[in-house]
Amino acid sequence: MDVSAPVAGNATELILEQRSFRQAEVEETFKVLQSINNGLGQAVYNNNSRNEGKTLSSWQNHLDLKHLVMGGHSFGATLALQVLSDPSVPANGGLTFDPGKSSGPLNSDFNQSVVIPDSEAWSAEPSEFYGKQHFEVVKSIAQSSLNKTGAGWFMTLLGTSHTSISDAPLLIGSLLSLFDPTSSNVTLGNAEANIQQYVNVSADFFEFLVNGSNSGVLASGITTPEFEIINPNATNVAGIFDGWEVHVAPSAK
Repeated sequence: MDVSAPVAGNATELILEQRSFRQAEVEETFKVLQSINNGLGQAVYNNNSRNEGKTLSSWQNHLDLKHLVMGGHSFGATLALQVLSDPSVPANGGLTFDPGKSSGPLNSDFNQSVVIPDSEAWSAEPSEFYGKQHFEVVKSIAQSSLNKTGAGWFMTLLGTSHTSISDAPLLIGSLLSLFDPTSSNVTLGNAEANIQQYVNVSADFFEFLVNGSNSGVLASGITTPEFEIINPNATNVAGIFDGWEVHVAPSAK
């Protein structure tokens, strides 16, 4: 989990080295998935030192690698943006939750559609990020994706902390602030409802990549160009869509 501002010098170099190592792991994982889909599941099983994957031979042509999505949370989200530029991993889109901050600089040199759902804690807290504000950097990446592809989104789910995308709020409840200091900066919403919203926007994005249709929050258009402090429980509240503030999006249809 990364919850702090970026660091300079050797620490940043170490972060970039770690990301390169993880990118190599993603490349190898994709090669294995290709092998399984191409009917080499038995060979993959035979080479598995853990003796796992006995049924992989039956997975031939069952993986949809034409609609591959790079996804991740926190450091994984930063890595996912990086891998979008990797020609050996032909991803169609990126789904990145709370990228950046102490996981190093963010990649914007890619040509795929992305959805970037930030937590309220990530969007609300001012954070200098390599000479700019983190929020503005993330917004510019989504805007670049939108300009290039006609489909890019950046949004904030109100009532969420950095770990709201995980099972931590469900497991430890009121003790969350001991493990996630960002949770003390926001009024957290219902943990189960938050997870469901993340699931919904993910499913909507997968559907978009398959058939090009915008649904749910992806069809809302921009509601709040910049983050605003909004009480989602207020009556007749403006500027949100099912708890989301949408900062970058195609025009609503």
